[in-house]
Amino acid sequence: MKPRLCIAMLALATLAVAGCGGTAQTTESRIALPLWQRVLQGGDMPGFVADKNPPVALDLPAFVDQAKESFVRITPEGAVRELTADGFRGAMITTQQLVGKKPIVASAVIQLGSSAQAEKAMAWAYTDSTSPCPDVCNVDIEPFDVPGLPGAKGVRRSRDEDTGGSGPNDPFEAFEIQFTDGPFLYDVLTLDARPGDVAKEDVIPAAKAIYKRVAGSPPLAR
Repeated sequence: MKPRLCIAMLALATLAVAGCGGTAQTTESRIALPLWQRVLQGGDMPGFVADKNPPVALDLPAFVDQAKESFVRITPEGAVRELTADGFRGAMITTQQLVGKKPIVASAVIQLGSSAQAEKAMAWAYTDSTSPCPDVCNVDIEPFDVPGLPGAKGVRRSRDEDTGGSGPNDPFEAFEIQFTDGPFLYDVLTLDARPGDVAKEDVIPAAKAIYKRVAGSPPLAR
């Protein structure tokens, strides 16, 4: 093959991969990130400040123990079974608190065995998030869209001050967004908030900030 023809074909191949509808990712997006860079960072959610204690990597029992307060119907034992089947590799949880107020936002990442296993884990976790509370019938559950974040699902759970019915009657409002990228499942959840303390419009940009940082990033080499 003539040298000029070789150069031309090489140039066309490069364009096909790197541009004009190609699917190759940038060098930055392929950088492997540790778990601590896959949770909320300072500035991701304006008005919230990070916990003074840096997050630590969690094994399966430690993760379930920390996350169990957010479970609705699934039991800790059930979560262990599901995550084991989904190839659990590790997890991390970090929290930030609204300055001068009670609300907390929790950010979690779970590394599973594969992309398919991460999607499976999100499926059962989202089903749990949208389930009615056991023995309590006065909680409103409202799924919501998360525009600009591929495959993400959101849910709002709330109880008004004058709500009747059985169970507790303390008012609250919680927003949760879940999404996957590769073998990772991400979750952003507000806690301890009364209605109006935190808006859905606060939580969506925070989840999108995480996605922008982690999209396409592979796991660290083991």
